[in-house]
Parts: sequence; C-alpha cells; structure tokens
Amino acid sequence: MDASFPDLAVGIPELPTTIVRTRGGYELLSRVRVPRPIDEVFTFFSNPRNLQELTPDHVGFRILNEGEVEMKEGATVNCLLTVYGFVSIKWDCLIQHWEPPHRFVDIQTKGPFRSWVHEHAFVDEGGSTLIQDHVQYRVPGGRLAHALFVKRDQLKVFNHRARVIRERWGTAEI
Repeated sequence: MDASFPDLAVGIPELPTTIVRTRGGYELLSRVRVPRPIDEVFTFFSNPRNLQELTPDHVGFRILNEGEVEMKEGATVNCLLTVYGFVSIKWDCLIQHWEPPHRFVDIQTKGPFRSWVHEHAFVDEGGSTLIQDHVQYRVPGGRLAHALFVKRDQLKVFNHRARVIRERWGTAEI
C-alpha cells in the first residue's frame, strides 16, 4: 500500500479516523490501542461475523455467506449493505493477504467503490495491541461524491468502529 502516514510500529500514537486525498483516490487511517493480547484481538477481527458489531446500524450491514467463513488467502466474504435506509448494495470482498496474527488485507471485488483495499494490522505491544485500519479507495463520482457523501459516511463508520472497540476492550496506555 502507498503509505502517506508514518509506518506502523510499537509505541506509535493512536490516530483518530483521518482521510487524505491521494493521487487518484483517498486514504483512510485509524489506530486504536487496547489492553488485550494480539491473538485475542486478531481472532475477533478475523471472524467476518463480528463486522456487524463493528458497523453502525444505519449501514444495514449483513454477511450473506452461509455458515462460517474459513479466513485465509483467497477466501471471499459476501455482504449486503442498506444505505440511507433504502438502497441495497452487494459488497463482495476477497482476502488478498492473510498473515495471522499481524495482518490481513481484503479487497473489494464487487461493491460501491471503484476500488477498495483495506489492510487490518495488529502490533503486539506486550500488554496491549495496537489495531490499525488502513484503507485506500476510489469512488464513483470523484471528489464531488466524496465530499457530499462518502467522506462523511466513512468517518461515521470508522469512528463508530473505534468507539465499539474501546467499549469492548477498554483503552491502553503506552
């Protein structure tokens, strides 16, 4: 991934959800530190069913896969979003990289974005784990659509995600 943010490392500060414009798209970064071991945190994030807990209700997020999804490189997760209460959008993601317990990357193969690459990274800090969401995306409609709809929605989704993570596990000091 192009990195216009500092590299992920032990002790790096948390970061509220931040979105910057990049050549041809946007980059989102969010960092949250929790007082839990990396294996526990990775296990939670690697279960796609837990995405429903991390996604605000207004998104109307549902996993469509039957049964459990065996997470590994090449796995697919099929979702349905209902945005603005009435627009249903199918969103399919492919697990492109799978490196437990430190990282996995999903890419959109079908969905609302022109492109979407989401890296979930986890840093073991001894008594805590630093969680980073790093998303590179492009939207139909370019800057205008991003300014009017997408940026606001992405900030809501990832701020909600950070709040739920903190409520679930608390906060950790470094």
